[in-house]
Amino acid sequence: EDSGEGRWTVEEAIRHAVVDGWKGDVVIIAGKGHEDYQQFADRRISFDDRKVARAALAERQNLNMQTEE
Repeated sequence: EDSGEGRWTVEEAIRHAVVDGWKGDVVIIAGKGHEDYQQFADRRISFDDRKVARAALAERQNLNMQTEE
């Protein structure tokens, strides 16, 4: 699953790193940090990598709980 251009968006990359990682892996999300937007030449969009990471962690936890049942 990707953005359709053969490469992942930042959101997709964070999700794949967290959800598909192996037990014991460390995922480092370096970059924007406290900023909750992405600035482009012609526009600014809302984006918070912390929210994306939290959602991915919740997804991973749900998947782990399903496999343990």
